Amino acid sequence: MKKIFILFLSLVIASFLLCYAVNKEVGQKVSGPFSESMSCLDLYEILRTDKPKRVEEALYSIKARFPKFFDRYVVVFNSKSLQQASFSSPRVLVFDSTAQTVLTFNGQASQQGYESLELMCFDSVNKQFEFREIVFPAEVRNKERLQELPVDKRKVPFFISEDGGIGGKKCQQCHQKPSRPNWDNYGFWPGICHSHNLEKYWNRAEVIGQPCQDFLNKNWQGRYSVLNKKTRHLDHTFSLDIHLSQKNLQRIMGELEKKSDVIDNKKRPIARTLLCQHEKVSLKESSLIEKRAHELFLRNAENYKGRLDRLTEMFGEKSLRVMASQNEQKYLEETLKALDKISVDVISQNWALKTQDEARAFAELEALLKPLGISIGNWSMSPNENYSLRASIKGPMGGDYFPESLGLMFIKSFYAENLELLAIVEKIEKLDYQAAYNPSSESGHPKSVKAQRLNNELCEKL
Repeated sequence: MKKIFILFLSLVIASFLLCYAVNKEVGQKVSGPFSESMSCLDLYEILRTDKPKRVEEALYSIKARFPKFFDRYVVVFNSKSLQQASFSSPRVLVFDSTAQTVLTFNGQASQQGYESLELMCFDSVNKQFEFREIVFPAEVRNKERLQELPVDKRKVPFFISEDGGIGGKKCQQCHQKPSRPNWDNYGFWPGICHSHNLEKYWNRAEVIGQPCQDFLNKNWQGRYSVLNKKTRHLDHTFSLDIHLSQKNLQRIMGELEKKSDVIDNKKRPIARTLLCQHEKVSLKESSLIEKRAHELFLRNAENYKGRLDRLTEMFGEKSLRVMASQNEQKYLEETLKALDKISVDVISQNWALKTQDEARAFAELEALLKPLGISIGNWSMSPNENYSLRASIKGPMGGDYFPESLGLMFIKSFYAENLELLAIVEKIEKLDYQAAYNPSSESGHPKSVKAQRLNNELCEKL
């Protein structure tokens, strides 16, 4: 009997290790029971085992295995996605501890997208985002929607689409190609509760619309009852922002790594452009770079203005001005002035100057990458034409000078054999974390004197 038990235990362990290896190859991981991090493969297995016929049934099947998955969520009352949203029946984005898996749903039968869960998975091996629909035919309310499904899938409990939506391209209409989340940069996101605090670092003066409060204070029924009520008043928006930006940074690095054969000869000037003083270029090149930097700067400003306009439509100008701190109002006023002038020299506020420096770095980087057949045009997560490159990458805890975040990862990827440079990068990232978690410390936030010295040392060695 003992031998049989040992044999059975060995088979169980071998099966688990095999499953882990297979999942690891596709960029997912096996999560333990009651873990807060559910992979997309975990989700598929739950659905295939329980065969739920409705969204609410699926959500509770997930919660039975991963109750902590519903601790983190963002409430969306105004959405441009395929799932409609309102204050009374918002769209909810639920995500795990690193936003490797993001699951969304709404709550009113008359709303578009009511019959589906939308799913975003990040494949950490191939460094790419995947977007899928999980449709429950029993909840489809119109004939046209049902006809989108393959004929043999119209009477099944649920249907998991290909990557990109039902036909493989549906999600790309909004999520672009290569696919990435629709997400603008810190610090406010129109249409999302807990997101209209235009704060300056940790000096937070949070303002939230009363309709959001009304929903959060409700005794939730139906699908919303799956959410953890104890975390309903926590602001998870910033956490989601950091994780999505970090995943997008990995996606960008994945694209650069695919071009390593042409980048290797230019890796030093690329690294220095991202991390160091501006590289010396000819007068003609400098003029072109300055012109492009100005275009990118104005695009950032127009993106910022567009989001403020959308907020104003929702809450009114009076509410908007209450939301913004005095410093942010000054930045906004100066930025809007720049939109009507040729020179960006009128911008004197701190944030505007940083945006200007970032625009210059990205313009220099673009000049280096374009001859190599690499475009930075698909880097941003901004879901509109006036995309903001500030919505592309961030540091470990948000960071403040975004090109440096890409630069540190570039060093780790393209200078992997240089242990001396890697050691400096590790120290800089450690200081960035310390500064973010303890902004009142000696290190300061977001860029400490120690980190700047290390950055200078890094540049000297490049």
